[in-house]
Amino acid sequence: MSTSATSDPATDSATDQLERVVIEIAGHVQAVGFRYYACVAARKHSVVGWVRNDAEGTVSVMAEGPRERLEAFVEVLSKGPAAADVEDVDVRWESASGRFSRFTVEQY
Repeated sequence: MSTSATSDPATDSATDQLERVVIEIAGHVQAVGFRYYACVAARKHSVVGWVRNDAEGTVSVMAEGPRERLEAFVEVLSKGPAAADVEDVDVRWESASGRFSRFTVEQY
C-alpha cells in the first residue's frame, strides 16, 4: 500500500531549520507595486508570512522558511520592483513561529 503526503513549501525538507526574517524597506517603496512584487518573490522562494505598507511610508515584511530561501528573498526585496527606489533595508532574524501557511498582504 502506498500513501502520498503533501508537503508545506516552507518546510519541504526535514533537514531545513525554519527561521523568521523581519524586514523594513525604506525609500520610494509605496504606490510602486512593492507588495505585489513581494508576493511573487515569496511564491518563487517558497516562504510564508506577510507584507504591508506602513504609515511611515515604509514597507514591512515578516517571512518564515529555511534560512537559505529567506536570504534569497531578502536579496530580491532589497532591489525592489522597477518603479521603486530602495534606500535602506533593515533586516532582523528571529525564531520562526510556524503560524503562517501562506504569504499575504496585510493592512496596518
